[in-house]
Amino acid sequence: MAFVKAVLRAYKKYDVDPSDALREAQIAPALLEHPSTNVTASQFEALCRVAMQQLDDEALGWYSRPLPWGTYGLLCRASLTSPNLGVALKRWCRHHRLLTEGTFIWT
Repeated sequence: MAFVKAVLRAYKKYDVDPSDALREAQIAPALLEHPSTNVTASQFEALCRVAMQQLDDEALGWYSRPLPWGTYGLLCRASLTSPNLGVALKRWCRHHRLLTEGTFIWT
């Protein structure tokens, strides 16, 4: 449930109602009050997908500016032609740093 609440922090940051995302993920709002409650991987994946699209932020509020929907797909495609994993990771980090300006915000 802690991961679900972390996603819901982004909704609070952007002042958006998370009801649609919770409904699509089939997570009852009453469950949020019980920290020991679990959700399935499918439920969490659905919640994240909807949240990232609704908020147009794939980082869900972690950085000083939103990462628009499709950003991580772009980073993946930029690394696909790498000759090995080491080069792919270096490319990913370099490009990610350009997009996020290295500013991580956790509120």
